[in-house]
Amino acid sequence: STWPIPRGARFVYDPKGTQATCSAQGFFMQFAVATPLYNMFLSLYYLLSIRYRWRESDLKKLEWVAHLISIGFAVVTSFVLLILKQYNSSLLWCGIASKPINCKGSYRNNGINDCERGNNAWIFRFAFYYVPIWVALIGATFAMFMTHQGVNMREKASLKWATTLVDGNRRTLTRNIRRLRHSQSVKAQAIWYLMAFFISFLPGSLAQWFRASNGKLFYGGFLFVAIVSPMQGFF
Repeated sequence: STWPIPRGARFVYDPKGTQATCSAQGFFMQFAVATPLYNMFLSLYYLLSIRYRWRESDLKKLEWVAHLISIGFAVVTSFVLLILKQYNSSLLWCGIASKPINCKGSYRNNGINDCERGNNAWIFRFAFYYVPIWVALIGATFAMFMTHQGVNMREKASLKWATTLVDGNRRTLTRNIRRLRHSQSVKAQAIWYLMAFFISFLPGSLAQWFRASNGKLFYGGFLFVAIVSPMQGFF
């Protein structure tokens, strides 16, 4: 929502907030980075339990690691950005952004900070938000791929030795007679799981990459992010 954005902000529809409400919204937006990290660890949990058959006691240890990294990273970065005054209007909502929106920051301006707030915000945006999301996307994709491969190989091995009696004769079941139903089910579930993940987070990453490399907003990507990002719970 644009309501928490301070009144009078340029290029924003109907802002009604203050800097305090903007910082609060930005804080919780950054804290939400824990979500893709948890999704990555959930994919890793499936991989270790299904393919490698980890014991429940070992998986409990992984659970604590997942909590520590996901929540710990979200809490630390949220407070660091708050202290550095990085939460400002990013046009759609308050997040990691510079004020004014078109200032360069000291890194791109020969060491001179021309921003009121959010100096070098684009660096923090990528380091604290988008890079963790990319790591989570790649990690989850790899884990789900390996899980499917493990189920597929196990099912092929079992079908190779499976036998049935047909008219009193022993016949070996081949892969051409019976589909690998379980592995196909795992594959479909993995695709749907990852699709929701990619739809929720990849468009924003690409839009910000385009903006950082060209210094311009890609309107189509910007509009898509405005529609998709609030729907993460739906996916």
